[in-house]
Amino acid sequence: MRAQRADAVVVGLGAIGAATVLHLARAGARVIGIDRFTPPHTQGSSHGETRITRESICEGAEYIPLVRRSHQLWRAFESDTGVPILTQCGGIIIDATPDAALHDVKGPALTSLTFAQSHAIAHEVLTATEARRRFPGFAFIEGSLIYFEPGAGFLRPEDAIRGQLNLARGAGADLLFDTPVEGLSALKGGGVRVQTKHTQIEAKRCLVATGAWIKDFIPAAMRATFRISRQVLHWLPVRPGSYSLSPTSGSSPIFIWAYGNDETEQIYGFPSLDGTSIKVATELFIDSPSPEQVGREVSEAEQRSFFEQHAKGRLVDVINPPIHSATCMYVTTPRSRFVITPHPDTPDIVIASCCSGHGFKHSAALGESLAAMLLEKEPPVDLSVFEI
Repeated sequence: MRAQRADAVVVGLGAIGAATVLHLARAGARVIGIDRFTPPHTQGSSHGETRITRESICEGAEYIPLVRRSHQLWRAFESDTGVPILTQCGGIIIDATPDAALHDVKGPALTSLTFAQSHAIAHEVLTATEARRRFPGFAFIEGSLIYFEPGAGFLRPEDAIRGQLNLARGAGADLLFDTPVEGLSALKGGGVRVQTKHTQIEAKRCLVATGAWIKDFIPAAMRATFRISRQVLHWLPVRPGSYSLSPTSGSSPIFIWAYGNDETEQIYGFPSLDGTSIKVATELFIDSPSPEQVGREVSEAEQRSFFEQHAKGRLVDVINPPIHSATCMYVTTPRSRFVITPHPDTPDIVIASCCSGHGFKHSAALGESLAAMLLEKEPPVDLSVFEI
């Protein structure tokens, strides 16, 4: 089998991989992108209509340069393609108790407020009375800390991935879909061999951004760092006119509501895109041995339980039961940190397992900086803080 040659190979074309392929192709590199499915698809972590974006990142101030640069890149993408990706409808983060938690952060609203103050991010702190007046679909509790960020909002992941890959192909990238990678190995003298069933590729550098399939490409000693968990998304019917995106009726924000002290005692959600339903979810952290073993079906019992435990009494204009539910996957790490690091055995392979449930908002800037790293150039945003 004769090997193809490339400057870089990107394995996995979800949020991170699609952005990286685009920036590599625009830089003039010979780049090949590979995905085991045909992206955008529903098998991984980058689907479900919407993803939250917020500028004051409670998970750590080191993420703020990434989201700011990503917002710039999304606007440039929209200008290039005419496809809307970023909607800044505002966002609320609520600490119902002082020990409320999100992504291993105690007090996500308080931490967001602290970072907003130190990084000149526009924001407000609302009383429960003021919040109920402005956003009547929520049963805000007296004594909660309610952080409002007018520049927060949501992204459209499928349109972003599809558009980035189309632009990458137009800039010269070779994209291989429905092509599982069977092996990666170091070449003598430097470089990487990428093996698929029908193709062998030799490249100077390789990025592995395979999401829940990351454990297939790392040493056994690293695998315990990554946890795969099934997430369930629900589309709840709403009363007419509720949670609207229309400015004339008072645009509804995205929301993250930490109502208890446990990581699972929180919900997040979005305004209505269709006028009849809103997407709402919580986060679950039951480890799965592999992505193939993640259950894809959502039972009626799960739907009823979600409504009773999480939505009822908090979202006053939703109706039970959900009209639709779907699953996706998180790959989480200790303290919900991104992992961007050279492969310990093959330094020409870069591992990027980023999300831990909060990655899509950063993906455009991550792709830009990862492309620079693969081409041995100075990245626009320093990613060394995420090395292990």
